[in-house]
Amino acid sequence: MKILVITNSSDAHADYCIEKMSSKEIDVVRLDVDKYLSKYTISWTNFGTRQEFRAVDESGLAVVASNDVKSIWFRKVILGAYDFVGMDINQQFAHREIEALLNNMYACLEDRFWINHPKQNRFAE
Repeated sequence: MKILVITNSSDAHADYCIEKMSSKEIDVVRLDVDKYLSKYTISWTNFGTRQEFRAVDESGLAVVASNDVKSIWFRKVILGAYDFVGMDINQQFAHREIEALLNNMYACLEDRFWINHPKQNRFAE
């Protein structure tokens, strides 16, 4: 079982922590949400009322599958500007679609151990 770190590509703290965990042979996987579409492809499978996802990198290798995740560390998810001022309609659409994808991923992992769930982070803000 893996620890999934959901962050962005410029998160130096996650870099450091992932390196430390890996050196202790902890199975950790990083998913940089700002690289979705350019680095990852995410596919979904339905099993009745349960859904699973699988992230694959550009070479076709599996990065992570939801059924392999034991716990999640939600770090700094940055999708760019959260106000749509200055974005054309296509950018706004893409931004909303990526947010919807992330929310669906979180829902698939709802029953796992979260170090800090994004819902709880929003309540704390």
